[in-house]
Amino acid sequence: MPDEKGLFQGLADFSFRELITPRIIKLLYVILLLAGGVSLVALVVQGMQQSAAQGLLALVFGVVGLFVWALYIRMMLEVVLVLLRIAANTDRMAGNL
Repeated sequence: MPDEKGLFQGLADFSFRELITPRIIKLLYVILLLAGGVSLVALVVQGMQQSAAQGLLALVFGVVGLFVWALYIRMMLEVVLVLLRIAANTDRMAGNL
């Protein structure tokens, strides 16, 4: 789309004619991964303050949890993108009729 609006113009589009989600989905993925990483570090630090064994357990289970978190958010964001693509293709098909 050559006439795409900028991000802030898209936010001010109250008619919701243009979708900004496809443009910010990469940033959202990075933010959610960073949030998971920060949570892991906080969990391990908190565990280490109580005992070394608890810190190591937090590290092991936290890494597994972070992997599952990454899979989950990736799948959910892909579902959002698929739904948006279906909507765009349906809109294009309806315009061709």
